[in-house]
Amino acid sequence: MKAKYNPQLQPRFIFLVDLAGAVLSAFLLGIVLVHWQFYFGMPKESLYLLACIPLCFVLYDIVCFFFIKQNFKWALLGIAVLNFLYCLLSIYFLFLHASSLSILAWVYFVVEIFIVALIAYWEWSQAIK
Repeated sequence: MKAKYNPQLQPRFIFLVDLAGAVLSAFLLGIVLVHWQFYFGMPKESLYLLACIPLCFVLYDIVCFFFIKQNFKWALLGIAVLNFLYCLLSIYFLFLHASSLSILAWVYFVVEIFIVALIAYWEWSQAIK
């Protein structure tokens, strides 16, 4: 039996996707890249700062998922803007520390920025529907 599309579940699914991405980013930045910092070249302080931001997004996503029952528009716009700002901050750190970054760091951050920007665009487009 095929499940019916429920438009109320769509925004909640978006928050789950964002939550999963934020947990993954925080783990990679705050644990993996810090542990292997020598191979990436990004200072630990910058990695910790970049890891703390997705942890805040995790809290935001959890609150939105469990407590917002209708009119998700503003919550989706909020997380979309926050994700875009996170991308800009990541780009800033890339250029701030460009001389010390390895190719591995550039690949990681470019891929992360691309994925986060795609998710932010998806959130934005769903919010303005």
